[in-house]
Amino acid sequence: MIINLEAQKNEPTKYHILNRAIFYTARLVSSQKEREFIGSDYNEIKQVYSIWICMNMKENSLSHIHMVKDDLLGEQDWKGNLDIPNIVMIGLAKEIPPKEEQYELHRLLGALLSQTMTAEQKLKLMKQEYDIPVDRNGIRDEVKVMCNLSEGVEEMGYAKGEAAGRAAGMVAGRSEGEKIGEARGKTIGKSEVILKMHKKGYSLEQIMDVTDMSETEIKTIIG
Repeated sequence: MIINLEAQKNEPTKYHILNRAIFYTARLVSSQKEREFIGSDYNEIKQVYSIWICMNMKENSLSHIHMVKDDLLGEQDWKGNLDIPNIVMIGLAKEIPPKEEQYELHRLLGALLSQTMTAEQKLKLMKQEYDIPVDRNGIRDEVKVMCNLSEGVEEMGYAKGEAAGRAAGMVAGRSEGEKIGEARGKTIGKSEVILKMHKKGYSLEQIMDVTDMSETEIKTIIG
């Protein structure tokens, strides 16, 4: 199967996010021609999963959107795989949910994407609650990179609420430039965030979503 993972800091207002997810899924299916299968050998099409993680939602949610067959006349058994295109929408509330079975996925994702938890707090939760070997395969470094990226994004003004009163001393706002405040003692600019995201394999569209910069501006920074 082919898996596409997208993260959104919140639900878009300029368009319906499900429409975009359908477009991505269709593109992942059609792009397999002459790559995963040749000519008319459509039986070789791989399943596609487009997974969307939407943060700052009103509630935690999980939806699987896929094709179904409605027989309007007769019950013809058409050969083929209805499970080829799949969309999974994951909604994360602002607050990390309690430790309950139904929230296992959302609690883990909420912690990993949290802008208030430190890297060590995230690693502790992963190890104690999910038995994830945090000292293997560079997981510890990956979590620290995620924390640095979230700091930079917040510093660019996407987390606007009461920045001056934060314990970390972060100063948010696009017009003032990007700074991490007194508790962090370092500066992360837009360019650094873009370069880090590019190095970690984020797509151009994902970087554009996070930074609100044009494709031309981002390509200029990436070089």
